[in-house]
Amino acid sequence: MGRVLAVMLAVALAVLTASWPAVYGEKPVPATPYVPPLHFKRSLGLADDEAVMERLARAMDQSHLVSRSQAGCGGSLSGSGALNSPGYPSEYPNDLQCVWTIKAPVGQHVKLTIDDMEIENQSFCAWDQLFIRVANEIVPAVLCGSGSVSGSFISGGNEMTVIFLSDESVAEKGFSATYSAISL
Repeated sequence: MGRVLAVMLAVALAVLTASWPAVYGEKPVPATPYVPPLHFKRSLGLADDEAVMERLARAMDQSHLVSRSQAGCGGSLSGSGALNSPGYPSEYPNDLQCVWTIKAPVGQHVKLTIDDMEIENQSFCAWDQLFIRVANEIVPAVLCGSGSVSGSFISGGNEMTVIFLSDESVAEKGFSATYSAISL
């Protein structure tokens, strides 16, 4: 089951990304969701490990996730502002489940730019992960490691979900991002 799900997710991601034009700088952004090219010093990817795929499926479902009472861990956001992992730029706490929902006014889209990121690295992001879900019907971006993201994530509608999960050991600096509502 796990391998079948991994193949289905990989195929869905390949089909979706093949239809998205690259957008850089001030060029117009597409009306469909956009996930920018990712450039990391360490590995990044979707896992084929069954336990990791189960965690990804649970994160995509979100109904079981409740943000812990950690300050800055999850919530509803709107307008524009900064979004950081708890403790940034110091190490984030262990065992976090942070879920942020960013909403733009109806008719607008959410733009999210990752300014800095250092999240515990492991092949296929099995331990700590930053999920960015730009629309309900697509596979989210799954990020870990350290590096930069060229461009911004653009939602297909007026909502975006950002989920940050950390395991029970090894913490890094975390992430810093900015978000805003934009018209296309």
